[in-house]
Amino acid sequence: MKVNVEIQYDFFNVSSQDIERLVKEDLKEKNVKIRDIENLNIYYKLDEKAIYYVATLKGKKIVGTGNTPLYIY
Repeated sequence: MKVNVEIQYDFFNVSSQDIERLVKEDLKEKNVKIRDIENLNIYYKLDEKAIYYVATLKGKKIVGTGNTPLYIY
């Protein structure tokens, strides 16, 4: 089964796949390998079109956006 989540707000649509893709691209730029991630929490603020995330790596190191979000338009 394939699931697609579409978020709609104020005449703007974004899919969960688009959000996931942006987060994975940002992690790649930070030289983080997906297989090294133990836990990944992604937060999307609708009114700001801002994406925040926190990734806990297997060695318990934490990587994320901090106070600088990713934006999706």
